[in-house]
Amino acid sequence: MIGAKLDDTLASLNTERRAVMIGLLGGLKAELNLGSLLMRRGGLKAMTMRAQPLEKRIRHARLFRHRLTPLFNDGTLKPDLARTFPFEDAPAAHEAMARGEHLGRIVLSL
Repeated sequence: MIGAKLDDTLASLNTERRAVMIGLLGGLKAELNLGSLLMRRGGLKAMTMRAQPLEKRIRHARLFRHRLTPLFNDGTLKPDLARTFPFEDAPAAHEAMARGEHLGRIVLSL
């Protein structure tokens, strides 16, 4: 979740749902409308895979594979791709990522 889009993300939640923040690509600070969060009885959970014990990372990967992969395969969920580069252009992909001007994933295609 991009820090600058945090308020928009939380405003889009259905009642009694939560957003999960996995990275900080948008920066360390964001404005948050607490009233909107309270009115929806929403929540925000922050996590990072790197800090999790191996067993927990394996469990998350299995949950993803079993629950979310079918939704990507049938088109229900779509990855947010910013740009795709051929593998040979990996240095250009790294430069684009370092500039931080993208929303979504930068992908190298093989």
